[in-house]
Amino acid sequence: EGEVPVLALNRGLAAFASSPVWGQCQAQMLLGEWYDQTRLLDLFARPQLRTVYDCACKRLRAQFLCALNRATLAEAKRHHDCVRGNWQAVMMQFPEIGM
Repeated sequence: EGEVPVLALNRGLAAFASSPVWGQCQAQMLLGEWYDQTRLLDLFARPQLRTVYDCACKRLRAQFLCALNRATLAEAKRHHDCVRGNWQAVMMQFPEIGM
């Protein structure tokens, strides 16, 4: 859980870089924006995202919650079991994560 083999990581980075939609995105810059800033995380605490979540089919809601939980665990692992305070607002918007 949370460990990506080098071959899979390289394959994912190549697919990301060659995507016509995401090809111009700098992966390292995106990671820095996620971990070092709060703008992206704050989007997940917005009520609009909760509305979209509530309107999604059950399967997609489960995938979203799993991805959000993994993001929380990745940040906790990166910061010695601590997460940014902004996660509290996200957890309040999606209390299902704690179940």
